[in-house]
Amino acid sequence: MKPQLFITILLLMACFNVASADVGAIYNAHIAWKTAFEGVDIAAVETIWSHTADTTLITLDGKQKNGWKEIQATLFLSFQLTGETNISESNLLITLSGNTASATSDYRWSPLPDVPLSATELYRKEDGVWKMIAQDGTGGLEPLRRDDETQLREQVQQTHDALVGADLDALLGLIADDFTYIALNGTVHREFEKAIIGSDLGKIRNLRLKVIYLTDDSATAIDTLTLADDERDIQLVYNTDWKLKTINFAPSSLAVGPNRKIATRWARIKTQTPD
Repeated sequence: MKPQLFITILLLMACFNVASADVGAIYNAHIAWKTAFEGVDIAAVETIWSHTADTTLITLDGKQKNGWKEIQATLFLSFQLTGETNISESNLLITLSGNTASATSDYRWSPLPDVPLSATELYRKEDGVWKMIAQDGTGGLEPLRRDDETQLREQVQQTHDALVGADLDALLGLIADDFTYIALNGTVHREFEKAIIGSDLGKIRNLRLKVIYLTDDSATAIDTLTLADDERDIQLVYNTDWKLKTINFAPSSLAVGPNRKIATRWARIKTQTPD
C-alpha cells in the first residue's frame, strides 16, 4: 500500500472514531437522563446537567426554568410529587455539530399514558464531557437542524418500507451512486445486485428503529432486524443528499471475497457506529 493512501486511511479512521465517540457519548447521556428521570435520581441528574447559568428546562405545563439551581429545585420537587415513573420512547434522532448536539424523540410518560408527547434536548461539550444544557418535554424547543431531521426521518421510513416490503424497485430509487451492500452473511457488494439483496429481504420479519445519528457529512440509522431465527442490529448510512450509501446487515461480521482485508477495513470505516 502506498504511504499516502495508508496515511489517508489512518486519518479517516481517526476522524470517524472521534465522531463515533461523540455520538455514542451523547446517546449515553440521553439514556442516563431518561434513567435518572424515571428513577427520580437527583444525584445522577446533577452529573448529567451543565451547571452554567444559560441552562434551560421547560416543564410539561410550559414553564421555563433557567440556571442549574432553579432547574435542580424544579426537578427535585417534581420527583417528590410523581415518584418513580416509566418513559416509553421512540424515533430518537441525535444531531451532532461541533461541540453542540440535540436529541429529539417521541415518548409516552406513565402518569399520562394516553398522551403522545415529544421531547427535545440540547447538549454541549464541556471540558471533554457532553452535558445537557436544555430540555423541553413538550417538544417546542428547536433542535439543531429541524428541516434536515424531517427529511432524514422521511428517507429512513421509506427505506424501512422498502426493506420490510421486499420492494427492490423502491429501494433502488433510494440508493447513492457509491452504494455498498453488506449482506446477511457478511459479504461486501459494491453494486446493487438484485438476486443477493432480494434473497436477504425475503428473510426479514420486522425492522425496528433504535436511533438515528446525524452529523455534518453523513447520517446513520441503527435498527434492530428480526429474522425467522435471528435478531441483530443493522446500519443504514446516508449521505448529505439523503441517498442511501450503505446497507450493513452484518456490522460485526468479516467480509469475504476478493481483497478481503482492505474491503473489510473500508466497510468498517464507512459504517462503524457506537455500541
